[in-house]
Amino acid sequence: MRTLILICMGLICIPSMAQKHDNGKIFDEHPALDIVAEFTKAYTSGDTTTLKALTTEGFKMYNMMNNDPDYKGGTRRNLLGQSIWLSNNMVNLKIENRPPAYPDAMEFKGGPVYVYTYEMMTGFDKNNGFKINSPRNSTFIFDESGKKINRLLFSDNTAHFQKYFDSRETKTNGTIYKDHPVIAKVRLLFAHLETGDLDKAFEGYNEGARIYDINDPEQSFISLAAHKEKLAAFMDMYEIVYIQESGYPDVLDYEGDGKVIISWWDFMLRHKKTGKEVKFKSHNQHWLDDEGVIWREDAYYNGALLQG
Repeated sequence: MRTLILICMGLICIPSMAQKHDNGKIFDEHPALDIVAEFTKAYTSGDTTTLKALTTEGFKMYNMMNNDPDYKGGTRRNLLGQSIWLSNNMVNLKIENRPPAYPDAMEFKGGPVYVYTYEMMTGFDKNNGFKINSPRNSTFIFDESGKKINRLLFSDNTAHFQKYFDSRETKTNGTIYKDHPVIAKVRLLFAHLETGDLDKAFEGYNEGARIYDINDPEQSFISLAAHKEKLAAFMDMYEIVYIQESGYPDVLDYEGDGKVIISWWDFMLRHKKTGKEVKFKSHNQHWLDDEGVIWREDAYYNGALLQG
């Protein structure tokens, strides 16, 4: 009896597991693929005559990343306008397969031919140098004849293109201050450093602050504690004759991203054993959190001058 029950259960499962329905065919070689390739070449080169020949009069294109409920897509006129603008303003514009992907053509039963592409769009704007480098996936839907493109659905990196559109405009990103109370933190840092008081020098820093030195062979950030140790060892070797402000510091108060103090300094050092004097310039960037505490420092100077 138990065996009979198991057999019956198996028979019940077989139909649900074995059901398949053929709704068309997929091709990696197809006339529609050649038409799409010709379309892409014409689009990137501004060949509007070919684009007209390959699309229907009622052609429509849609950005699949657009979620505006009133979005109605673009017409063939929009397509031609895009093509002309791109060919006139972009250098080395290409839309090519994104390896290892390649396009597919699909013939659905009772429906039009679809072509799916998985590509990269690359090039740069000859006017401002902005580099385009975005994935671009497209669906081409053909008319009943299978010889003309009736619909184009595409998706790309929306954030990347928004940045590109912004690059063609004039926008502010905060305010630059020549004088600001927070500059005192940096001036006090170098004033105390000149006297050799490391504890006082770094009072304006967060305990978790990160320090970046362009001369670090590891090219990585180190902790404030590690930075103090390096400075202490350095000051055992060198006497600081003076640290002089060069020009004046600026405070960059970014919109939504806190403040950065950028400054320039002239250093004069004397080697304690040899008496050799070394002069060099340093550019420093100090990043402040919302409370005005330094959480990051970047230092740029010629470290080779200190190796003699």
